[in-house]
Amino acid sequence: MNILLYVLFVSTFLFEYLSVELNLLSRYLTYIPELLSMLTILIIVTRVTVGYGKNFPSICSFFLVLFLSNIALGIVINHVPAGPLIAGSRTYLKFIPFFILPFIYHFSSEQINKQLKLLLILFMIQTPVALYQRLVISKGLITGDFVKGTIGGSGILTVILVCAIAILLTFYLTKKIKLTPFIIIFLLLFLPMTMNETKASIILLPIAFILPIYFSSSNIKLKQFIPLITFIALSGVMFISVYDHFVSSQEGSGVMDLLSDSNRMEHYLYKGSTDGYKPPDTEHSKIDSYIIAYVALSENILHLLFGLGIGNVSESFLPSLSGVYAEKYSSYDVHLTSLTLILWELGISGVILYYLLFFMTFKYSKRLSIQDGFIGYFSNGWATVSIIIMISTLYTSVFTVNTLGYLYWYFSGYVISENFRYKL
Repeated sequence: MNILLYVLFVSTFLFEYLSVELNLLSRYLTYIPELLSMLTILIIVTRVTVGYGKNFPSICSFFLVLFLSNIALGIVINHVPAGPLIAGSRTYLKFIPFFILPFIYHFSSEQINKQLKLLLILFMIQTPVALYQRLVISKGLITGDFVKGTIGGSGILTVILVCAIAILLTFYLTKKIKLTPFIIIFLLLFLPMTMNETKASIILLPIAFILPIYFSSSNIKLKQFIPLITFIALSGVMFISVYDHFVSSQEGSGVMDLLSDSNRMEHYLYKGSTDGYKPPDTEHSKIDSYIIAYVALSENILHLLFGLGIGNVSESFLPSLSGVYAEKYSSYDVHLTSLTLILWELGISGVILYYLLFFMTFKYSKRLSIQDGFIGYFSNGWATVSIIIMISTLYTSVFTVNTLGYLYWYFSGYVISENFRYKL
């Protein structure tokens, strides 16, 4: 079964980059993750028929019933056509089989450890790719948006690397990795974030540092703490220096100038748009996109509660798969953040259900972290990851990218399933 996960990880990290960006592979290979989702459904059904999955927890059944019911209601209310329905299923449903898989097949700590080692290699590949993108492809440009590794987006790259750093720090604090390899791996994960213009790093990186230390505080010794705090301080200095050199200094101001200028920061967060009009030389902020969606959907209470239907506000390279409302709301930055897209297509109830998933994952991660051994250390780190992902839904399109979507749903399913195995 580990082979299934290996193929999934490699395909989500590399195949789209190799086919779309470098044109080295066929575009059809980018559909492998969806094919693996269908294969996983067959595996689940087969194992259930022979007796596995009898103890599937009621809390997860309840969540999945609510989640699927919310989607179904949106489809029925909005009469979503077949094309957008297919496209929407790829966005919202393809991750669920991998969430269920750990309940049907028990992955040992050794298997999960091997999966994490493969992921670490895929994470570290991002550094040379990011260097090439920053120094060659976007050389001389103000923006760092081209620094996206093999992931497909600079914001998503930052979120994934921050999550990896949180797990790495947890393993260091629990003495599963020594200081020297920790520093080397950290720098490889950290460097790409200094080169792309992802201002969320200013918020997410401190969370990736602070929460693992807080969650592991009872086990940290002074000889660990002092070099760690020193290294974190030096990392902050390095982040500001490299960030300003590559991006902000070309605009005449650095990252500290942005943080200290309240008017500039306020304008960055909220531009005051509510009607969806987007002049050619401006763009909506994250907060604008939430407000615009809420105001537009409020005209119909059912739309506000259940959205406009999965795939029904999204554009596609195939016209037959584009949503009914895709053209109408094309200037509304529907895909600017995950929260915005979920609000448009699943409504307020969809937003609540996603945040219920984050809460469940955090709760069960913290509960499992008391266990000794690998599972306890990993769960401690995954508690931080859940908070990072929850915050990231406000900033970027977390679940429209296969890499982060599959990883979060799968490992969240694993952590929750282990709770019930340990009967916590």
